[in-house]
Amino acid sequence: MFTLSLAEEKVKPYQTVALHFLIGLALLAFGILSYVFYFYTIIATEHKSSLPEFRKWGLAMIIPAAVILFFSLFRGKWLKQPKNNRLFRIIEFCCSLVFAAYFAMGHWWLPAGIFGVLAGTLLLATLWESNKNKTQYIHIDDKGVQLPATSRRSSLEWNEIEQVILRFGILTIDCYDNHLYQWNVDAPDFDKEALELYCARLVKENEGKKSNW
Repeated sequence: MFTLSLAEEKVKPYQTVALHFLIGLALLAFGILSYVFYFYTIIATEHKSSLPEFRKWGLAMIIPAAVILFFSLFRGKWLKQPKNNRLFRIIEFCCSLVFAAYFAMGHWWLPAGIFGVLAGTLLLATLWESNKNKTQYIHIDDKGVQLPATSRRSSLEWNEIEQVILRFGILTIDCYDNHLYQWNVDAPDFDKEALELYCARLVKENEGKKSNW
């Protein structure tokens, strides 16, 4: 049995800050638009605004937007720290969820949809970032190849595989159905030629056999 650990980093530091910046921009944009709609109704009708709540909600968006943008632009290193990043993710998620619900209740479907998508993106990002430091592995044995958790499939049988190659820190698995799987892996503690010979033998032994999994 051979085990290879993945070397690639799932989440890049700049990606973490970029999403914070995007959320800050979205909050700022809709905060400003809320004020525009509030004052537009006053100017157009020369009476009190028909959307008085937009003044409060606009401010409720602009304040967190200003804080998020400040830390994204000027305190990026601090923001990349896991505890700080998670705190901001929770705040951003709660804000997006509240604003999505508010706009949906007012039948403003476009901003409701945008904030709903942002809330979903933040939830996925939080889960993704929480696993970024967990090493993933590829296990190769007589039964087949167990793929890492992020792969489309959990495993491959030997009768599906045409060739396995380990070159320059990249593991390549070429399948008969023209699917190609590749991962960056850490330097193994075994001879790569031994791995390739082992895989070639099992590929030949299982060629043409029906699937058992």
